[in-house]
Amino acid sequence: MRHGLEKDAGRLRDGIARMAGLVEAMIETCLGPVMGENADLLERNFQKERDLNRLERELSEWTVDIMSGYKLPREQLRVMVCSLRMVTDLERMGDLCVNLSRKLLDLSEASPLWILDQLKEMLRAAQAMLSKAIRAYLLREADLASEVLADDQWVDRARDSITRRVLERVQAHRGEELALIEALLAARNIERLADKATHVAEAVVYLVDGRDLRHKVDESHEKPGSWSEIRGVNRVS
Repeated sequence: MRHGLEKDAGRLRDGIARMAGLVEAMIETCLGPVMGENADLLERNFQKERDLNRLERELSEWTVDIMSGYKLPREQLRVMVCSLRMVTDLERMGDLCVNLSRKLLDLSEASPLWILDQLKEMLRAAQAMLSKAIRAYLLREADLASEVLADDQWVDRARDSITRRVLERVQAHRGEELALIEALLAARNIERLADKATHVAEAVVYLVDGRDLRHKVDESHEKPGSWSEIRGVNRVS
């Protein structure tokens, strides 16, 4: 029975890694508009979303089958609960990427360069956070997963920075309101992507050592700096 459980758990782990790979690829596709590459953006992410939804259904059912088919110890039950949380969050990240694709296509032709540059950094940050969270999951490293929470604070501050600059520009440049509001919505969408990556990391911490890091309050209000600068200090390899 132990061999069968290890095989089934390995299949679940591999499926979660595949879902994360699809989401990372969708985020990479979202970078197209902010880098001047718009061709087939929506269609590529629509296809990946279909694959992601299929995996979400399969892995959710597979997790329930494991839980009902074995008499699991408490530690393994925690693994199954966390796996369901991660599958749900990854599927939601796919939905967010599709929504973001539409917003970025509209933005790419109408927005100031500074907005596109800031959105690009936020996207890179969200992508790196997910990569780190999944690496922590595969390696069962709670400390690595905890680093993602600090990265999420940078994304929150970057969103706040865009909000302040947009409000200032709306007051000074009438006629640009629509594009600027779309930029705010895109920044909010990326911030939600980062939140979901953080949820995955929180699930990893709970899986490894039972600590529940959800609903922690961020009291930091410092300026965001650039993601490349932050990455130089806390590098995502």
